[in-house]
Amino acid sequence: MPVEVSTSFKMIVYQNSLITIAYMADTDILSVDLASFEPYAALEIKEAIQIVVETLSNYKNKYLLLDASKISTTMPDADYREVINHFVSVIGQTNLQKVARIITSDPLREEVVYTMRENLFLPFQLHDFVSKDEAMHWLTFERN
Repeated sequence: MPVEVSTSFKMIVYQNSLITIAYMADTDILSVDLASFEPYAALEIKEAIQIVVETLSNYKNKYLLLDASKISTTMPDADYREVINHFVSVIGQTNLQKVARIITSDPLREEVVYTMRENLFLPFQLHDFVSKDEAMHWLTFERN
């Protein structure tokens, strides 16, 4: 039986139309909710990624909950790959140890992500989940 994870205290650190960053002090987890990338260019998304990296560095977080479930995009695969490569390279320079990613409901987009992941060196553990509860459990109770 899964243990319920408390997320009662969630401090919003940053919010705009692309991302919401929250810090959960009771679990020392940084939570990033991503909105649809639909109307945004790769440059705007990279700027949002930089804000995530700065927040990770400032809070010295080792655990990241990345909610990509709401992402829908018609961004060309090449641009999407560039965004993912950029994200992995810059967050890999932080203290990050574990990333729990809530997957999208778009199987084609997920296929692009999995294909890319095969060719990337990840200096942190990354697991995909369909629910926040599962992701929070992994981040909270299965620490090194």
